[in-house]
Amino acid sequence: MIIFSFVFYILYNQLRLFYNRNLRTYKNEIRTFLESKNYVLVDTISPNDKDWQRSPFSKPVKFEFSFLLTHPLNWNNTEYFKIIGNKGEKNQEFWIEINTTYFHKPVLTFKVGHKININDSENTYTENIIIVKDKCPACGHHLFDNENKCSECGLSFE
Repeated sequence: MIIFSFVFYILYNQLRLFYNRNLRTYKNEIRTFLESKNYVLVDTISPNDKDWQRSPFSKPVKFEFSFLLTHPLNWNNTEYFKIIGNKGEKNQEFWIEINTTYFHKPVLTFKVGHKININDSENTYTENIIIVKDKCPACGHHLFDNENKCSECGLSFE
């Protein structure tokens, strides 16, 4: 019975660790943190190389060499995400470090990043406005004055 309980405990913790590392999004914890600072969650992004230049955390190394031979069991895992929060007219960047370890709850560390200007945002875009007169911009089919959809290719426009 003791061996069965021990195996069950190990299996349970392995499944819980798999869930925490691969399936859990931590959205509730992120929203709670942002609400405490009066921000609303806009987006959660995996940081790229450009983001790491202005990060409050130091960039983790991709490869780590060791003199000790370790088995394929990854005891500690650390992930980082960039969080965009909105308060009225301004956006703020926050960072989260998620450290998961066997037999422990995940440790979440939040840090404040830089303020996001409209010019810094990757989601801003300039609209390309095409004035449609007598030809469909997609296929070149002849259009009449009051048509809002091309009968040839199905493109809708106003």
